Amino acid sequence: MVLSTIAALFIPACWILASAACRRLASSNLQRLNRITNVASLMALASATAAVVALVTSGPTTIAVAGLPSWVPSLRIDAVSVTMVAIVTIVGVVVVRYSLAYLAGDEGQRRFFAYLSETLAAVLLLVLAGNLLVFLAAWVLMSLSLHRLLEF
Repeated sequence: MVLSTIAALFIPACWILASAACRRLASSNLQRLNRITNVASLMALASATAAVVALVTSGPTTIAVAGLPSWVPSLRIDAVSVTMVAIVTIVGVVVVRYSLAYLAGDEGQRRFFAYLSETLAAVLLLVLAGNLLVFLAAWVLMSLSLHRLLEF
C-alpha cells in the first residue's frame, strides 16, 4: 500500500518538477537541461515500475485522504491504469531522448521541455484519476499544456 501510494504520487510529480526546473534554468545551460530531463524521465520510468510491482503485490487500490467524502481528489491504481502509466512513461522517455538530440542548440529547447513535462504530468494524472473531479482537472490541464506544446 505504501509503495503504491509513493509510486502513484511520484510519477506525475517528477514531470512537474522537471517542468519547473526547465522554466527556471538559464537558456545557455543546455547540459544541465539534458541532465534534468534525462533524470526526470528515468525517475518516472522507475516509479512506473514500482507501481507495477505494487499492483502485483498488493492488488488494486485507491489513494485518498481517509475519512473524507468520495468527491475528495483521489488516485486509482489498477491493471488498466498501471498499463497506461507504463505506456505513457515509455513513450515519454522515447520522446525526451529523441528531442534532446533533435533540438540540440535550439533556442526554444528549454521551453519545449517545460511544455512536454507539463503535458506528460497531466496525461499521467488523467490516467491515475480516481474520481471525476481529478479526471476533469487533469483533462483541463492536459488540454492547456498540449495546446502550448502543439503551438511550439
